[in-house]
Amino acid sequence: MADELVDVVDEKNNVIGQDLRSKKLENGYISRNISVFVRDTLGNYFTFKRAPHKKAAPNQYDSLCGHLVAGEDYPACARREILEEVGVVGELRLLDIIYQEVPDHNGVWRFHTGIFVVTTDEPFKLNDEHTGFEKHTLSDLACDLRANPEKYTSGLRNEYRVVGGMLEKFEKGWMS
Repeated sequence: MADELVDVVDEKNNVIGQDLRSKKLENGYISRNISVFVRDTLGNYFTFKRAPHKKAAPNQYDSLCGHLVAGEDYPACARREILEEVGVVGELRLLDIIYQEVPDHNGVWRFHTGIFVVTTDEPFKLNDEHTGFEKHTLSDLACDLRANPEKYTSGLRNEYRVVGGMLEKFEKGWMS
């Protein structure tokens, strides 16, 4: 993948400059990314196994995620990543934008993360960033995140802690 120019933001998510994505850890800046919880119309949620060649969290299960390129907004990035990574479109809903620091073996990634849920019944067409996926009920996903945290990325675990209650309300029809 070619290096991308991303917006550098401050603690309040205001754009203060731009830098290459490859310089993120080296320069320690905050940028923007998205995380998309994928579900079908029956209420099953899907997690995606990251490929072994991924720099961050290889072979762990995650939501769909990606970096916003310079000038891109959160919904546009979410739609782009869903299409690029699994080849589907669907009804997209923003749940929250949070600040998070995500540690991995490379260092600490600092983001303002737009967290979305997308509903689709289309079959997945995985790109080379993923090697497979698992289907869960929301309650089974919550249990597995607690029982097997090492199976999942730290970003997914953190994002679920923040929006798990919103996803439960969504499933009960309280978020319309």
